[in-house]
Order: sequence, then C-alpha cells, then structure tokens
Amino acid sequence: MDHQAFAQLLGNYGEFVGAITVLATLAYLAYQLRQGTRALERADVRAIMERFDAFFISLEHQETAALWLEGQAGGLNAESARYLSFFSLVTRYAYAMQNLWESARQGIVSEPMWTRQIPAFAGTLSTPGVEQVWEQIRSGFAEDFVNEVEELRSAGT
Repeated sequence: MDHQAFAQLLGNYGEFVGAITVLATLAYLAYQLRQGTRALERADVRAIMERFDAFFISLEHQETAALWLEGQAGGLNAESARYLSFFSLVTRYAYAMQNLWESARQGIVSEPMWTRQIPAFAGTLSTPGVEQVWEQIRSGFAEDFVNEVEELRSAGT
C-alpha cells in the first residue's frame, strides 16, 4: 500500500468515526431535550396543583369560607367589597380549571386528572352566585374551554 492509499484509508476511517460521533451527539441532545421537556411538564403540573392548593387553602380560613358560601348562594351585593373578593375567588378557581384543561389537552397531565375535577366544578358553576360571576368572566377564557364548560353545565355533570 503506497502512501496515498494509506492516507485515503485513514481519511475514510476519520469520516466514519466523525459520523458515529455526530450520531452519538444527536442522540445525546435528543435525550437532553426529552429530559428538559419532562422537567417542564412536571413544573407545569406542580404549578397547576399549587393554584388549586392556594384556592382550597384560602377556604380553610373561616371568613373566606363564609364568603364563598354566601357568594355561591348569590347573597352578595354586586357593589360590595365582599362581592369583589368572591369574584376574585371564582376567577382564580376558573383559571386553575382552564390550566388543568389545557394541560390535559396537551397530554401534560392525564385526562382523568381533568375529568375527576369536572363534577365539583360543574356543581360550583350551578350555584347562583358563581353562575353570575361566570357569565361576567367567561369571555376572558379560551373559547374551547368555555364550550366544554357549557356542555358540562347543560349535561348537569
């Protein structure tokens, strides 16, 4: 084998090793991207659960719980500060539900995680006070979410 053929052979080996290295790098990057995506999904689920926790923890306070019950019954004057607080509670609950719904649609959380929340949400929406707030805020939510909520309400879920 002459010098030129040997150099060509080494060049071919170098290209082969380079191609293998590129494939290994791409596989590693794909793995890292997948791990990053999973971490973001876990963070999304954690944020959703924190929203629900914050909402329900607020109801542990006697005054907030009384406000929630009074507001659900429709017994608040729409011009009062208490109504504004109730309005805020309903809005936070509805946004938490929309976040959960979006995450279920994207496959970030399981569909049962969303569907387990439906009866409580639909029941809450059927109360006079929450229904009144929902009618005021529904235009600020995703159209598909509102449509699904309305289907649930009409089905009595």
